[in-house]
Amino acid sequence: MISELRAVAKQAFFDLLKLKKHTKISEKEFSKQWLSRIYSYGSSFDGGWYVPPPQGCAVLFGHGGDGRRVSFDTLRSNEYWPSDIELDWDDGIVYGYVSPVGVSDGMMGDFSAFHYFGENTNISNHILHCREVNNLIISSVECDMTSAELFGLAMKIVEKNDLFIYGYSKTDCAGINLGHSFVRLAPLKEHSPNKLSDRQVEYLSNSRKFINQFDNWALSEAPCFTIEPRLLRKGRPDLPLVSLHTLARINNGNLSIQH
Repeated sequence: MISELRAVAKQAFFDLLKLKKHTKISEKEFSKQWLSRIYSYGSSFDGGWYVPPPQGCAVLFGHGGDGRRVSFDTLRSNEYWPSDIELDWDDGIVYGYVSPVGVSDGMMGDFSAFHYFGENTNISNHILHCREVNNLIISSVECDMTSAELFGLAMKIVEKNDLFIYGYSKTDCAGINLGHSFVRLAPLKEHSPNKLSDRQVEYLSNSRKFINQFDNWALSEAPCFTIEPRLLRKGRPDLPLVSLHTLARINNGNLSIQH
C-alpha cells in the first residue's frame, strides 16, 4: 500500500455512505462527518491542505437528471463548496474529495470518490467508459517516463475515446493537468499538534510538481504522484463530469498503484 492515510479516507467515506443510507444528509453534514471520521483514526491533522474549499474537503451531490453540481471546473470556487443540498439516494451522484496530511510523516493523503446510485444506463455506461480510459492511462505509465511524456500519452488516449479533460487549476500555470506529485511537509520549529498552519498549507500547495504539457520531471523522482483526469464526454452535456483519483509510485523500477 502506498498511502495508509489515503486508505483511511477511502474507508471512512464508504463507511459513512453505508451508515447514512436512505437518511437525510446534506453536503455540509457529510463533509463534517467524513472529516471527523478520518481525524478519529489519529494519524492525520484535523482538516486538509487543499484550502479552499473549507477544511480541505469537498462533497457534491448531483442526480441523474442534472449532473451540473458534480461537473465542477475547480473546487476552489465557493459555488462548489459543501452546501445544504441533500443526497438523493434513488438517483444521486456523489463526488467527494479530501486532502488529509499525516502527522507522523507529513505526507499528503489525498483521496476522491465518485459514486452513482441510480439506474440510468447512459450515466452508468459513461462512468464505466471513463474508468476504462483512466485504466488505459495508468497502463501506459512506464518507470523511466517523464511527466510531460505521460501527459502527452494521456491526452491522446482521452481524445481517442471521445472525452476531454475539463476544468483548470488556479495553482498550475498550464491550467489543465493530469495530476501532481505528492509532497511531504518540511520540518517546522513550531506547529499546532492537530491543525495545519497557513505556512504548511502554502508549502504543500506550492511545492507540488504537475503532470502537464510544460513541466518535464522524472516520475520516479516523486515519492508518489496522482493520476486524476476530470473527464467529460464530447457532445454530451447531459452526462456528468467523472473525476477519478489514482495514486502511483515508482520505486526501484517497479510501479505500484492505489485506487
